[in-house]
Amino acid sequence: MPAPPSPRLNWSRQEWEKQNEQGFERHSYGGVVITEAGNDPKVSALVYIAAFAPDAGQSVGSLGASAEPAPMGAEARPDAHGFLKITEAGVKNDFAQDLSPTEKDVLFAAQAATAASAFGGNVSAAAW
Repeated sequence: MPAPPSPRLNWSRQEWEKQNEQGFERHSYGGVVITEAGNDPKVSALVYIAAFAPDAGQSVGSLGASAEPAPMGAEARPDAHGFLKITEAGVKNDFAQDLSPTEKDVLFAAQAATAASAFGGNVSAAAW
């Protein structure tokens, strides 16, 4: 049985502005979001953990276009609402290949869908 979706699937600038944090850390495509959030005067630190760090005018998709596609990329499947999930084979063989079978099952069931649009949105103003 899949886990319920995360309420933080596709954060907008307005949602970031509601936060009262001083620093942000993100992984993977989440680096795009904090790249713009770093322009807010309340933000004092950005930490990228194996994350995309695009400059103004760049997106996750444009940064990834210059590299060979990762095996897991072929395992992302869209649903009828424009959200992506990784197939069971993709989770078990490409994303979490070093985990135990039980951990792989839990990770597959708990994965949150990702808005496909998150990979095409260009950064308008990088924080640097």
